[in-house]
Amino acid sequence: MNVIYKEGRSEWIDILKGFLLLCIVFSHFGYVPAPIAFVIKPTGDVWVPAFFFLSGLLFNENRYTRFEDFLNSRFKSLLLPYLFFFFTFLLLDWNLYLKTESTLITALVSLFNAGGPPKESPLWFLISLFEISVIYYFIAQYFKNVIRRLALVFASTLVGYFMYLYGVHPPFGIDVLLSGLTFYGVGHLLNGYISRLIDNLNGYIKWILVATLLAIVSGFAASYNPDTVLGQNRINNFYLFYLTSICGTLSAITFSVILWNSLKRYCLAIKVFNFFRYIAIQGLPVLATHVYIIIVVDNFLKVFGFPHNSLAGFIFKTLAIALLIYFFIVPFVYNKLNFVFGKNKWSNLNFNK
Repeated sequence: MNVIYKEGRSEWIDILKGFLLLCIVFSHFGYVPAPIAFVIKPTGDVWVPAFFFLSGLLFNENRYTRFEDFLNSRFKSLLLPYLFFFFTFLLLDWNLYLKTESTLITALVSLFNAGGPPKESPLWFLISLFEISVIYYFIAQYFKNVIRRLALVFASTLVGYFMYLYGVHPPFGIDVLLSGLTFYGVGHLLNGYISRLIDNLNGYIKWILVATLLAIVSGFAASYNPDTVLGQNRINNFYLFYLTSICGTLSAITFSVILWNSLKRYCLAIKVFNFFRYIAIQGLPVLATHVYIIIVVDNFLKVFGFPHNSLAGFIFKTLAIALLIYFFIVPFVYNKLNFVFGKNKWSNLNFNK
């Protein structure tokens, strides 16, 4: 059995992806209240790797028999949005018109290194996921033996680590790609095991204890390996980095499944779940626009002498992002730009079907 429901999206995956994306958004705020800061602290070494893990979990090697079809799908869903938003936010960067030469050079260097433009750095994730999924497609097609796949995946891990160790940063974000491929590949190879876990998730107490233990191990490992960020291939201690990421990801998955299975019959819980699912389903415009909104709001607050690094500033930025994305950006992207990304026109989502 595959973890994807045949007739729709997997609810617990959407809930988890929405939570992870929300943590990533808050991690770019600057100041956040202490309870939120505690939750978003493992963004670089757990939540971002977890996104690659979930992408691998959802990878279906039998869906596309021809590489051309697979490449076309990934081009429309990842590479084209990356290029579109990259140049859109480059044009929206006021520094382009104040310091044209230096801004263009910075942007072109970032593009060459598979990064985001100066005011939308998270776009690196789209191009990295595109590269990783294309490479893993070939691994899945030509290496049917699971042991050989694992060997290739972990070999890429070692190469990525040694690039970090010796300060090697090749173009196109190859160092990040090699480290991220590990999570994508392990996610795909664990698909069947996680499916069985979901099918046999009885006795919540036992699984809550397992998930809590994994979270504790992840937290202890992270405390001894600070300042790790997958997006910059900053790994520090090799073993602690992957122990933190894998244990944290598996813990988050287990908690997500438990929460969905135990609370989905309650109306209030469904409303909370639907909030996270909305963020996940509209993940592309959320990921692609939130940093620019934060920068604009911060500058607006500075002009009026308002403390942007404060609780009031945090609330103001949260409301600005939520209102702009919900009422303007999402409808605009899916109604006016849907042809660019090969999407159907946006409509209100029916989560209860």
